[in-house]
Amino acid sequence: MNHITGDSRVQKIAASMAKAGWDVYLLGRSATGLRETSTIGGAKVIWVPAPMNFARYRKELTRRGVLGRIGFRHAGDERADRVYTRFVRRDTQAELYWIRDELRAEGLFAGRRPGPLRRTRLRVRARYLRGVEFAIRARHAGKRWATRLHERFRREPPPLWARLRGFAFRTFWRGGGWRRTQPQFIDWDWAFSQEIDQLQPDIIHAHDITTIGLAARAARRVSAVTRRPCKVIYDAHELITGVQTYTPEMRAAYTGLEAEYIHRVDRVLTVSPTLARILKDTYRLRELPAVVTNCPPLANSQASGPGMPNLRRTVGLPDDVPVLVYSGWVNHDRGIHTMVEALQYLPGVHAVVVANIRNHRLEAVEAVAERCGVTDRFHVAPYVRTDQVVPYLSSATIGMIPLLRVPNHELSLITKYYEYMHARLPIVVSDVKTMSEFTRATGNGEVFTAGDPRSLAEAVKKVLADRDRYTAVYDRPGFLEEHCWERQEKVLVELYSELTGLRPEPLPPTRPAPAGRKRYDKPSLVIGPRDVGGQAEEWCRSVERFLPEARAEVITLEPVDHEAPEAGEEPGPAPRRQRIQPRTWREPEWAAEQRQHIGETYSHVLFEGLHAITGESTDNALEQDLLAFRLEGLHTGIVLHPEDAIDPRLHRELHADSPFADAGAPTARAQLDRYLKLRGFLSTFSGPVFVTTPDLLDHVPDARWLPLSIDPQRWRSGRELFTADRPVVVYPATTNPLEDRAEVETVLRQLDAEGRIEYRPLLDTLPAEELAEQLASADIVLDEFRTGSYSLLAVKAMAAGRVVVGHVGETTRARLLHRLPIVEATRSCLLDALVALADDLPRARSAAAAGPAFVARHHDGSAAAQVLAEFLTQQASAEG
Repeated sequence: MNHITGDSRVQKIAASMAKAGWDVYLLGRSATGLRETSTIGGAKVIWVPAPMNFARYRKELTRRGVLGRIGFRHAGDERADRVYTRFVRRDTQAELYWIRDELRAEGLFAGRRPGPLRRTRLRVRARYLRGVEFAIRARHAGKRWATRLHERFRREPPPLWARLRGFAFRTFWRGGGWRRTQPQFIDWDWAFSQEIDQLQPDIIHAHDITTIGLAARAARRVSAVTRRPCKVIYDAHELITGVQTYTPEMRAAYTGLEAEYIHRVDRVLTVSPTLARILKDTYRLRELPAVVTNCPPLANSQASGPGMPNLRRTVGLPDDVPVLVYSGWVNHDRGIHTMVEALQYLPGVHAVVVANIRNHRLEAVEAVAERCGVTDRFHVAPYVRTDQVVPYLSSATIGMIPLLRVPNHELSLITKYYEYMHARLPIVVSDVKTMSEFTRATGNGEVFTAGDPRSLAEAVKKVLADRDRYTAVYDRPGFLEEHCWERQEKVLVELYSELTGLRPEPLPPTRPAPAGRKRYDKPSLVIGPRDVGGQAEEWCRSVERFLPEARAEVITLEPVDHEAPEAGEEPGPAPRRQRIQPRTWREPEWAAEQRQHIGETYSHVLFEGLHAITGESTDNALEQDLLAFRLEGLHTGIVLHPEDAIDPRLHRELHADSPFADAGAPTARAQLDRYLKLRGFLSTFSGPVFVTTPDLLDHVPDARWLPLSIDPQRWRSGRELFTADRPVVVYPATTNPLEDRAEVETVLRQLDAEGRIEYRPLLDTLPAEELAEQLASADIVLDEFRTGSYSLLAVKAMAAGRVVVGHVGETTRARLLHRLPIVEATRSCLLDALVALADDLPRARSAAAAGPAFVARHHDGSAAAQVLAEFLTQQASAEG
């Protein structure tokens, strides 16, 4: 029972039957707890909320065995008892203090010494209170110990006890005890049965063991209500007894569930002939299960275009580097560690793991790479849409299947094997039975001993020595056609028609659209949710101004719950804008609606930093956004601001006056944590990455510069420079928090006191009109001195024709095609720089005069529109 998004078999079957004319509803478990809908290749997708009410009750409110009955019934019971125990302790201590005071005739009892009988009674009462307190605390500690031991015993039972329980459930309990040990099945039945009962289907296709029971029961109810047969197909994805991760109790429950219901379905479907024979023999089925293998469509093999994702480009490897690729789920049994260890014996060869999520299993593989000293040659790449997998993988050199020898791995050609074939990759596979036999028979790869890195390395060397010999098999007439999804579709269509007697009219052939993809007449972009400095709105305005065929919208989170516009917001024609209140931002219902709205409305999404555009209702909201939009076929990108992308370690090397000079300071540690989180995210993100200032290209080398944008006319000033007795110098009072204003202000106040300049503090959060007036009245504007870049305020000052002074790093200046007209100065030499400008007015006027032209080249919105045009139009052409 999964969320659909990562299951290519489920998606392909649904899309194929929809194409064959069936009205297909694809039911999956909701990741958000809300009912959501979408489409995949013509099939309607419903994500069903399935709260674990019964499972939670069985886990928290029922205690079995001696330890379970001694311990607390549930967590709330323990909390209440802990509060009572602590109260008893405090109450006893207070009583004992009063008894002591009375015995000593102190405090409230001063001057009233008790008689002998009273003293005896007080001492007896004190001992009694201590005894009661000790008993209550001991009872609490004992119940707490029993609870912890019981939970650990349930979570990690001793192997012998686990096997005994598994044997008992398998032997004596109906259905292997699944009703007793797998309460989640009961919750799923409650949630999904309501949807199925409303749909009243003609046929239910139950994928995998977790759905066979609820499908069979639902079909019987539907048949009784509609008085027409509702057929059930059980699609066995794997051999239950061969799954190594199952505990004996789970294996007993799952095999019991399968044995109980496999004779109550109308047909059995599976993934390989070997597994079909095992199922027939194990359960004595009347007929051999039908076989539908997990091949990709031929259309995917032939897909190409500049917008298609490319594995090498994603991880930044040139075409002449040998690349081994593993694509799929990550766990120990997949043997990925063997491939990584083999890199020690394969100099110059790189390995890429295509993984869906970053978890402890992937981190364990990365630890192996670090231990073997091959971290620089080990890469992680993200998943792509199902229809893009084959072209995505095709840029690799060899497809890797390093599986360890466990029963399920011996039975079939797995999905990735077919994907590698259609990507025309030679395959290096471990000596698991079915795949090794097929590889030796076809000659499309080499076989190595499972778990042996040296054997794997030798197999890779053989393939690299004569790669064309191994790929020649794919050119044989009819070879790929024999192993393609189109051939499997025929089996499915015939099976559905045979069971139901229905043969719907197939849909007219059209150019296939990617799963969930909508057709857009024009590219449409949404940016959010931070709108730092109003830049998201400016970029959207630039898109609509310079790319008339495109449209754009801003989604921004308001700082407080009101509808007031942001300070500094510019009037005039503006793109569409959603202002989201904080209380809405945390609502899961709004997030689901917003995700659906974006999926139905836009073709491209640009996230600002690592922030979800649909709110913060969950901790992994950004990951949910990316998965949902990928399923809908939207293209996604990330735009990074300085606080997102600066590596403080590199910044210290590039800038002597770096605000991160002290590596142990809280600011530096916090920035490093943000940067490392960003790098971890980017290692699995396949979309384009943009940065807002050119210095960030040092920190994120694979990014593109998306320039800050303004309307130059709005900031242009007709006032001449240096017309007053003293140059007017302004310095922002609310500039970048990384800037240390004290030292700069000391210099400015000194020069002001000497009569060399007139210093005016500047509030850069003023409304646009007032800020423009403040800049127009200045001669010199001071920018940033510690970050090594220039800010949005500097861009506005250059557009106003003012002299801008700040520190911009040498690498940043060298990267710009046109000379940056910002006068270079650091904090230590600011005094000399300002004196020199005041003494050399022609030089100062020349620097100021170059500002508007520089802004027109880089910051008037046209350059940003050109960068975004590549994101919008190139990707859109690939969809078409």
